[in-house]
Amino acid sequence: MRIKEFYKDGQVYDFDVNRMFVEDREKGFNNREEVLIADGYMPVFDKRTMHYETGKGGSIILENDVTPPVNMIDLQDQLKDDFSKTHKQFTSLHPGHFTEINQLLKDRVVKNILIDSLFEDVEQFRYVIIKCFSGFTDVNYFINSHGQLIQRLQDEVENNMDKYPVCNSYYKHANGECWFNELTFTLIKNNIYEFDGKTAKRIKFKTESNKNIVLYDGEYKWINENYPVIDGDRVPEKKSKWTI
Repeated sequence: MRIKEFYKDGQVYDFDVNRMFVEDREKGFNNREEVLIADGYMPVFDKRTMHYETGKGGSIILENDVTPPVNMIDLQDQLKDDFSKTHKQFTSLHPGHFTEINQLLKDRVVKNILIDSLFEDVEQFRYVIIKCFSGFTDVNYFINSHGQLIQRLQDEVENNMDKYPVCNSYYKHANGECWFNELTFTLIKNNIYEFDGKTAKRIKFKTESNKNIVLYDGEYKWINENYPVIDGDRVPEKKSKWTI
């Protein structure tokens, strides 16, 4: 049994996603999550992933402007309510901040990084990945890029991979070419989401037919408040009425 929450029409349901029906397989579905999504359900973001097993679930906001946007402040406030740990804001972001940011990550007091950016400054984008993000694993990045993030990442992996140093030459393609550099390490070893305050779209990196691809790997409903959950496997089906 593996219980997951799904949202539909203003209500959250939990389903055993290990449960599968013969008729669904006959229709070509591979798992129950596919069945539920096809039926209009959206997975609910599992906030248990937002803290370490030690309970440390701190956050930092990285912002180029003098003040962070409201939706990022709201997200950080949610984290403050859930995890009374280290929460900081780095505004007017510059290289001098990264010594402190790296130390917070090394000490494992920060799990969640919140960014609002159109990524117009590509050099700064690369600097942040190379000098900071590529050194850590299992960090959550919630990025409100207004739709720019996935295009920027795809352009980088297609055209600018040589701008990122090779992280570890041990990781190679079967043909011997190194591809596991600072950018790919960051994408593979961390959890990166396009976040708009209502949904969180997980971003996935993969190599297929020697082509590097960045794509969305699922969209999750973001719910701020506590909410009632109905057992979706026990919701009574509507029964037909007797007719004369």
